Amino acid sequence: MSYTSKRQAAVAVILARLEEITVENGFATDAGENVSLGETPQLGPDDPDVALSILVQDDDTGHQGEHIVCQVPIEVHGIVPDNMASPTAAMEALVSDIKRAIEVAGDPARSLGGILVRRGLTRGSTRILRRAAGSEYMGVVVQYVATLGEVWGAP
Repeated sequence: MSYTSKRQAAVAVILARLEEITVENGFATDAGENVSLGETPQLGPDDPDVALSILVQDDDTGHQGEHIVCQVPIEVHGIVPDNMASPTAAMEALVSDIKRAIEVAGDPARSLGGILVRRGLTRGSTRILRRAAGSEYMGVVVQYVATLGEVWGAP
């Protein structure tokens, strides 16, 4: 039987929640149709208009005996094409969808279903990334910090 660390499990829950972002599920976009992990998506002509990517950043740890508390920054990057009628409005809809998908009301303890410590999921900054020269896309980054407790040797 394979072992899944709390860090892996937390990222998997966030990925699954983001994949639920579809108009059919009551969201404003279909961003959940194109979610990648660890890489910035590249959109082609046959891809949906929006895409998401989860980028896990370097964690910050603290120790108390055999117990370790890790704060893991997780960034959700989204892109929309700049040639839309209103790319800024599309960006704001995407920001709302990301927040609604991750911050589900069914998880009032903000623990990703018990994986994190109580109130272990916090939201950081939201940054709109303006279109770079020559790019056809605008981007957004919504940052979360997942705090999890580990025991030495059992991440």
